[in-house]
Amino acid sequence: MTKKKKHEDAKREVTEQAIEDISLGKNEGQENENNESAVEESTSSLESLVEENEKLKALIEELKEENAKLKDAALRATADFYNYRQRVEREKEKLSALATEKTIKELLPVLDNLDRALSANDNDDAEKIKSGIRIIRKQFMDVMCKLGLEPIESEGKDFDPSVHEALAAEEVEPELDGKVLEEYQKGFVLGGKVLRAAKVKVGKSTSTAEETKKDE
Repeated sequence: MTKKKKHEDAKREVTEQAIEDISLGKNEGQENENNESAVEESTSSLESLVEENEKLKALIEELKEENAKLKDAALRATADFYNYRQRVEREKEKLSALATEKTIKELLPVLDNLDRALSANDNDDAEKIKSGIRIIRKQFMDVMCKLGLEPIESEGKDFDPSVHEALAAEEVEPELDGKVLEEYQKGFVLGGKVLRAAKVKVGKSTSTAEETKKDE
């Protein structure tokens, strides 16, 4: 091999090595850039996660505070309702006691008159005693009426099963059929409700019953 040839081969090797070194340098630079980019992305993701975690912690604390407030409000509402119910019960008892007191006060004068009638002289005639009893009864009924008690009208009225209880029947003329002939025990209504039905005797016409059968 000639000296010139050796020189060219050596030059070519140096050139190829230089090219290879340059290529390797570029690859390493690109790789470094890629690594730096990956690190930046990881750092950014980590920061986002940390920020999100802090937000969640703050939200949890807010929810805890809200839950505590709701529990406190529920306890207060329960206590208020209990106090209200107790107050209503006390008011009911108070009103009931006042109503009883009012009734007793209204009846005391009747009791006084009964005592006077019992202490009357035995020599008093029967008519005078009956008159005193009638006065006491009227006074008693006046008190009952003040309390809302209403007597049921019966004698001479049409028999009404909603307020009358028939204990007996008597044959009568057709015009008296279904009429109350006699009242055995007075009935009363309180607040629109029948407290006690009147016990009565009712008129029943035989001719009316026979006419009804014929119509059937």
